[in-house]
Amino acid sequence: MKKFFTLIACALVAGSAFAQDEYTDLGDQITNGVIKRTSTAADLVNFVSAEWIANAETGEIEKVQGTPRVVVDPLQAEAVEAGSIGYRSANYCVAAQTRVLEEGASADPWDSRFYITLPIDLKAGDKVKFSMKVMAKEAATISAQGHGDASGDKYMVYRMQNNFLNNISVSADDWTTITVDEFDWADADDGVNTFAFDLSAGGNEFYFDDIKCEVKQKKLPDDYVDMTKIDWENATWLNLVWNGNCAAEESSSLVCRESGKADYFNRVEGGNGTKYGVAVTTVDNAAEDWTTQFFITTSHVFQKNEHFKVAFDYRADIDASGIATQAHNAPGTYNHYIGIGNINFTTEWQHFESEVTVSSDMAKNGGMQSIAFNLNNPKDVINTFYFDNVEMYVAEEVASAEEKQEAADIIAAKVEDTVVTAINTAKAAKAAKTIYNVAGQQLKSLQKGLNIVNGEKVYVK
Repeated sequence: MKKFFTLIACALVAGSAFAQDEYTDLGDQITNGVIKRTSTAADLVNFVSAEWIANAETGEIEKVQGTPRVVVDPLQAEAVEAGSIGYRSANYCVAAQTRVLEEGASADPWDSRFYITLPIDLKAGDKVKFSMKVMAKEAATISAQGHGDASGDKYMVYRMQNNFLNNISVSADDWTTITVDEFDWADADDGVNTFAFDLSAGGNEFYFDDIKCEVKQKKLPDDYVDMTKIDWENATWLNLVWNGNCAAEESSSLVCRESGKADYFNRVEGGNGTKYGVAVTTVDNAAEDWTTQFFITTSHVFQKNEHFKVAFDYRADIDASGIATQAHNAPGTYNHYIGIGNINFTTEWQHFESEVTVSSDMAKNGGMQSIAFNLNNPKDVINTFYFDNVEMYVAEEVASAEEKQEAADIIAAKVEDTVVTAINTAKAAKAAKTIYNVAGQQLKSLQKGLNIVNGEKVYVK
């Protein structure tokens, strides 16, 4: 059986799903949303403007990105200048100036921007409530994108759901109050913490005041693991495919779905370097390419941003190109049309291996558990597809205690088969001491942790 992947250990806590309907009220996440005359850069930490203003030294108009300017409320500017309203008692706001375009010129909507940055990342399931006053010298329409910071380079969401901060009509010389009632944040891309308002160009000036964003964050369970923080290159990988080399008569991990038959494990003679493999035969004049399917499935349910590794040997009786794979929950519970890519089969055995990051679409229906192969392509050809030496790996860092034990049991079963075969072939009275770790690597001596010695599990402290 082919071995692959360098396996290095690192310790983290196992993960699970969000606690249901439990929230922490984080309150208003904006500092100094009611802009003060004396506001400093530290007071305006949640706001960034990318505006076009004159350089103090050269006088040239250039784009400046940083702490926004604090200005007197335009509705009170004349009264403050005339002295009828004292500058200390006047209302203040922040401003962002757009670029004046030459005649006939145009600019991208993001040519000028105003950013509101929260000190936390919004996650799917959080509850968000937002309000703000906005005004401009000339009437305009603006919208916000979801970003990962206020650099302008970490774009994540084009337009947020429920028209959140989308197509806001801004009045000229009159404040417009924008209020978004509390709703469940559901953007696919976790990690949005910045609302980037596209102000475009045209010599307009926008004013923002009384900004407030309240958040109730969905609580995470004690054993939650942030998939984005795992060092996947140095993870310990556990194979959870039962009987991937088809040595035994049954396998819950290799599922054949042939037209007119109940799902089963179709073991046949003639594997790749082994006595047996698994075979799936298509039908003629199939309605869809998924009329005949093969599934690799495990007990682990993969979540968004989690990685998995998969490997297998494969061939077919007739060359078949572009065999699609899909992400499923349980076999038949379709999540997404992209699994591990399209596979090209030939009449010769080939080896496939890949590491995949689970997307939000792949993780629908509670998570991804299976890879589906849609084999009836073309639909009018009867073909038989073969698989052998199938492995699908979960990182130990996210595996449950039960899954870690399952992986050890799978390795133990493989080692027992190997030892028995060696004894029968050599007709030895007693097998030599053979040691493996839980990843299936043969060892010269016992190591700390779980060892498989002649098929028996031995733990060394």
